[in-house]
Amino acid sequence: MNIFITIEMNLLLYINNISMSQIYFLDKKKNIIMDGVFTKIVYSNNCMSMNGLYIDFPIKNIMTNRVHSKNILQLDTISNKSLFQKLLDIEKELLSYYIQYFSPSQSEFLTNEKHNHIQKKNIVYTLKNQLQSGSIKYYKEYDCSSKPSSLYIKISGIWENQNDIGITFKIIEYQKQI
Repeated sequence: MNIFITIEMNLLLYINNISMSQIYFLDKKKNIIMDGVFTKIVYSNNCMSMNGLYIDFPIKNIMTNRVHSKNILQLDTISNKSLFQKLLDIEKELLSYYIQYFSPSQSEFLTNEKHNHIQKKNIVYTLKNQLQSGSIKYYKEYDCSSKPSSLYIKISGIWENQNDIGITFKIIEYQKQI
């Protein structure tokens, strides 16, 4: 009898090693969650490619709660200030890079009546708002209750509607393999 074992594995990026020059955007697609478009992110270098950004989230002094069947992290914003600032910088740089990437060139702007006006959209810093609130929803990869676990942030892409633009992210708990 043959047995196939599948092991799911995500590579995590250290927050200080993320480079905007290694981020690529796929084509914009109709957003199935809201009215607008969604653009997936690919992170790629000469060794690997990943769909989205998987960032190690070594947060300190947290408490977890379960509220209305949702897992909630209570964050200590003071002891995690440096980590939060790095994440906010990534969110800001990523959205700026996206706007620059999809902004029409001067010639396209002058010849295309239906240009996007992407530079005029309101930037919604969803990650910043959640972190500064001191409370954020998280997901569990597996039942991690029996062993020590860690967290990562998955930034999967950029959402856009007629007026606003922001990132799509999840915080995920996983069991660290030693």
